Amino acid sequence: MFKRVLVLLAISSLPIWGYSQGCSDAVFCTMGSMSGIQGEDKLRNEVKFVFGYEMGEKSTNLFIPQVQGKFNMDDNNQIQIKIPYVIASGILGSNNGLGDFQMSYSHRFYDKNDLSVSATAGVRIASGNADDAIDGKDLPMPYQPSLGTYDFMAGMNFKYTSWAFAFGVQIPAIQQNDNQYTPLQWPDESAYFESTNLIRKPDVMLRVEKAFETDNALFKVGILPIYHLANDEMEVYSDTTSLNTERIEIENSAGLTLNVTAGGSYKFNEHWVADIQMGFPIITREVRPDGLTRSFVIRPGIAYRF
Repeated sequence: MFKRVLVLLAISSLPIWGYSQGCSDAVFCTMGSMSGIQGEDKLRNEVKFVFGYEMGEKSTNLFIPQVQGKFNMDDNNQIQIKIPYVIASGILGSNNGLGDFQMSYSHRFYDKNDLSVSATAGVRIASGNADDAIDGKDLPMPYQPSLGTYDFMAGMNFKYTSWAFAFGVQIPAIQQNDNQYTPLQWPDESAYFESTNLIRKPDVMLRVEKAFETDNALFKVGILPIYHLANDEMEVYSDTTSLNTERIEIENSAGLTLNVTAGGSYKFNEHWVADIQMGFPIITREVRPDGLTRSFVIRPGIAYRF
């Protein structure tokens, strides 16, 4: 038991603090086979509870407990679902609600001679329109439980011995973001990024990981570049005297975010596994109106396999 505690303490003591902000993961980086090396598991299914804590824009605290499950149809086909709950608090107050539902399907095409090749396709389903308010004042995106979009995601993962290489794309297919935040509503507070009726653009990502394994423990480190392919857009009123709106481009919202990632897991027995995932950015986009700014992410979890 003492050795188990030492392993978990060693994992959790890794540096997680970053001096910049970004992350910008709109889910697809942790979906299915794109989530990287998970260790070997001969059991068929898994139910997991994740207790995420993330530091967002202007030190907004985000607690994101999440229930998720993996269900194997056979040795090569798997369905994953995730149901998060988002609790946000910061200088503007606090807000909470059901996060966007996520579901994916993964298929392993090849598994031989230390090489495994898998593909994943999935969706992110909006739980709301990102239009929550406090005392009649509209909240910016970091306080919203939903991104307000229906997204399609796809990617592939190549694992060779202790290395993994994954790439993917996330495309907002249906835009229903009705966020109405403007800094003018909160004159006594620092301004967040504007996001009125935000129209998000696609992202692509690459994950490179190296794992170190023992019989019961796994530790991994990696890099995770995410590139936002184009500038986001928002709809604003054409002038102060009419209800007409126009779509404008949000300059400098496209570009690269480069994250450093680390994680580990410990298998207590054939059914129970504890793990932790962490990351922080070292290069970021200049403007991030989607509310996905993170100075660090830490997600411990406990899973039951059966």
